[in-house]
Amino acid sequence: GILSRSFFSCANCQKLVRDNCSIQTHFSQNIVSLCNICSENRQLWKKSAAWFFRSLPKPSNVT
Repeated sequence: GILSRSFFSCANCQKLVRDNCSIQTHFSQNIVSLCNICSENRQLWKKSAAWFFRSLPKPSNVT
């Protein structure tokens, strides 16, 4: 049942997440568990190069 499932604390937001709803990833040579929201946010930062500029890109005003 529900009581026998494992829960993890998200390494980023610290919220409790079920083991089947978390993503395990590498961070500083350690394996950490992230919730799906933090994992998606991390992917967005990687794909947009926001990690380099330390902010997400601003929307373009070009029409």
